[in-house]
Amino acid sequence: MKISEKTRAKSVEYMTDGIGYVIDTFEKRLPGGKGERDAQEYFKSELSKTCDSVVSEDFDLHPNAFMDWLYITASLLILSLAVYFFLPILSIILVILAFVPLVSQLLLYKTLFDPLYKKEKSVNVYGVIKPTEEVKRRIIINGHADATQEWHWHYLFGMKGLLGVALAAVIGAVYVIVISIISIINNNGVGFNVASGTLTLILGIIGAIFIVFWVALYKFHDKKVVVDGANDNLTACYVSLAVPKAFKEDGIKLKNTELCVLISGSEEAGLRGAKAFAAAHKEEFKDVETIVICMETLREAEHFSLYTKDINGIVKTDLDVAALVREAGKDNGVDLKYATVSLGATDSGAFAQAGIKSTCLAAMSHNLQDYYHTRRDTKDNLAPEVYGKAFDIVSDAIILYDEKGL
Repeated sequence: MKISEKTRAKSVEYMTDGIGYVIDTFEKRLPGGKGERDAQEYFKSELSKTCDSVVSEDFDLHPNAFMDWLYITASLLILSLAVYFFLPILSIILVILAFVPLVSQLLLYKTLFDPLYKKEKSVNVYGVIKPTEEVKRRIIINGHADATQEWHWHYLFGMKGLLGVALAAVIGAVYVIVISIISIINNNGVGFNVASGTLTLILGIIGAIFIVFWVALYKFHDKKVVVDGANDNLTACYVSLAVPKAFKEDGIKLKNTELCVLISGSEEAGLRGAKAFAAAHKEEFKDVETIVICMETLREAEHFSLYTKDINGIVKTDLDVAALVREAGKDNGVDLKYATVSLGATDSGAFAQAGIKSTCLAAMSHNLQDYYHTRRDTKDNLAPEVYGKAFDIVSDAIILYDEKGL
């Protein structure tokens, strides 16, 4: 079984037109916002044309918790320098506290600080196509519907500017700890005094340089600008929609594999949609082998890869699922390298954390390009040949899985 060339060509056109339609028709798709929900309703209507059943599954989230922790961190760092002149031991404590939300929210993708922020509702859309015979396995293909607020410094200065602000802020935090220790040693545990604190005063004044970078953290993401998210991640949404559509048009039916499509919400808010979906379904999925092929930012052909380590490189995804997709890649002339999400995460990481076998197919440079999380991620900046190739790989991986499993 293989999708015909005619249907493939129509599918690429469908994906390209569809991405433009969603961007032109709906409000910006902020996690938990009206635009995201309206787009999901549209995706549900599209899936209803090809699936045996389609459901919407609401879930609660605190969308600002994932990025707004930066305000807490920046404020504590600024305060740590101010306090340094009077009680340096408190400066050290404040710097340590400043890193708690960074570790919890960004590095581990936990929800420790979520209750501090307003609760909203987001939605996952889940479609199911039954096989012709007994269900012996299940495959879920996935993209996320939401888009992010713009990364301000990346938009203005590129990846070097983005990393420069972040690195300088961290160096400043370390600097405060070092000078606080020096002050404690020189001044018997207190702050600046006339008899012995001249060095303490000078070091503190030098440290004021870092205030610029800590203040810059307040503008790390621009709340006034929500990007279109054409590549990240409407490309993956439309591959997920186009594959079952093509199967139906060409009369391709799976024998023992339940084909499912998950359009997840609020990935940009810390994988909250995938986490909610995994929590709701993981017991059900234990009844039959279930795998997930997530997709992320299908834009740069030379960077086609499979993420086998996710969530800042600390969560391993499933190598058997990766091998399946890699085989489908080879059948389509693409040598899919295994790669690591060294900073950030994909929905695949959330599934892996829940014990659900998954991998993520991506085509993006980790030397972040100028469109990534900026207003340049538009329908005019697409690469149809890339998401067309992803369509080929995913559709063939599904057929391979039905024929032989993992």
